[in-house]
Amino acid sequence: IVENLQVQGHHRVLDLCAAPGGKSIAISQLLAPASGDLTSNEANKERCQRLKRNLSDFLPKNTINHTTTQRDATLWHIPNTFDRVLLDAPCSGERHLLQQPASVMATWAPAYTEGMAATQLTLLLRALETVKVGGRVVYSTCSISESENDNVVAN
Repeated sequence: IVENLQVQGHHRVLDLCAAPGGKSIAISQLLAPASGDLTSNEANKERCQRLKRNLSDFLPKNTINHTTTQRDATLWHIPNTFDRVLLDAPCSGERHLLQQPASVMATWAPAYTEGMAATQLTLLLRALETVKVGGRVVYSTCSISESENDNVVAN
């Protein structure tokens, strides 16, 4: 996923839904010391704490400009700011349902996937507003649902 961003050393990069931090760590390896900039965002408090721990443990010290934020990404509004935006969007996790017992399947409802798709569309619109003209947004999910993948992009 990170390779698709085509990050260059001087880029300003936003990882909009960053926890647990693996992709932010991979992005940091592509940024040049003192000229690249990485912002890693995670709205959920517990996940943001984990993100901070992982980045602290694995990002090289004093090499790249890095900021961690805990903001609701659906409300993110800093237009035309970043050269690259990664949106690995939260999803319904439908692929995990295939491995669950029937009792879990009985509690699943299509409305949950539809709600996640609506959230993902809002996140994608925020990412598109935030990227600079000529920049690049990469959108991904771990869902197998077409409504959370192709349909979000088509909308």
